[in-house]
This record gives sequence, C-alpha cells and structure tokens, in this order.
Amino acid sequence: MPLSSVEEIKVAIARLSDEDVARVREWVASYADRLWDEKIKRDERAERLDTVIDQALHEHRTLRTRPL
Repeated sequence: MPLSSVEEIKVAIARLSDEDVARVREWVASYADRLWDEKIKRDERAERLDTVIDQALHEHRTLRTRPL
C-alpha cells in the first residue's frame, strides 16, 4: 500500500520499531543532504553564489572577519 500523504507517512512511522525509526531518520537526513548539495551545485552553475563569494572575500581582505 503506497503512502501518498505526509499524514499517512506519519502514521506509518509511528508504528515502526525504534530501530526502524532510526533507519528512517538516517535516510531522511541523507536525502536532505543530497538535495542541499544538488541545490548548491545548481546555484554554483548559475553563478548565483558569485556575489556572496565576492563579498566574503572582500570582507576577509579588508580584515572585517575574525578567526573561527
């Protein structure tokens, strides 16, 4: 039976064992990381990050940053 809504998924997860919930959590985290990485790559290819990078480098060169 395919789950097609967030509510159905929530109900299904509530029925899982603790071990399976942990597996789902790991999968969701990995999936979210992959989506984020893909978005950053798309933004980079579209040169959407250039302005932010230039600004950060300028602030660093003008000593407006501090060590972490």
